[in-house]
Amino acid sequence: MHELWIYKVFVERKFNLFFHRFILVFCSLIFSFFVFHSESIASFEIWQKIQMQGKNIGYSIVRLKGDSVEELMSMKLKAMGQEREVKAQLVWTKNPDYSFKSFEFQIKSEGGSNTVKGEVQGNKFLLHVGRGKRSFSIPEKVFTGSSFIFIISDAIRSGDKNRLRNFSLLYFDPSVIRLDTLYIEPFKKSEDVLVFKKTFAGISSLIYFDKKGNFLKEEGTMGISSITSSMINSTLLFLALPSSVSFGAIGSEGPAPLIIK
Repeated sequence: MHELWIYKVFVERKFNLFFHRFILVFCSLIFSFFVFHSESIASFEIWQKIQMQGKNIGYSIVRLKGDSVEELMSMKLKAMGQEREVKAQLVWTKNPDYSFKSFEFQIKSEGGSNTVKGEVQGNKFLLHVGRGKRSFSIPEKVFTGSSFIFIISDAIRSGDKNRLRNFSLLYFDPSVIRLDTLYIEPFKKSEDVLVFKKTFAGISSLIYFDKKGNFLKEEGTMGISSITSSMINSTLLFLALPSSVSFGAIGSEGPAPLIIK
């Protein structure tokens, strides 16, 4: 088991630890919400509004063109009296089964920025965090970003009942530098909606699709939700925010060690 300290550069520059720790957890939740709503997945762009406890706090975009997937997020947050606009970008190259060949993740705020890169070469996972470089042996293909959503949507559209049952993926979350097992299981089925439960690193969320495989929304912890919206609605809602959404106290012990199993 390998312990990595992400965003050490933030700490060295005296970036506020309370806000820093919150952003790591929050971005991990948000990036798992980047999903699509399209009959054809050869090329598309989808916008989503991000809400917390019913309040609009930002928007996200997913763009797919060929084998390249780009996932963007912009939010306005306020924690411990500090107001920030946070932007993150995940760009990854996919295999036909939606595992990744390589990725680059960037996060930026007024307090600083950091980049995480990774690529798979055979049974090796090469990871670059800041100036550091690590290599890990992997027993199977690795997935990231919206990959599990693509898989579920494809299975619904094709009627693949085996894929619509419980399954798991070796999944890498670049926002918290964690390689772990992601679990998907059917949760509820109605006449119009299919609901799946996703669990990663002990955190669960519910993902809603219609019967055509189109994403409807995802509901996660902390009252966070991601809802398909138009580009105009998403950006206008973001620009119209009177102020950043304020959150309660965040633990004072600083960033926790992040694990790659």
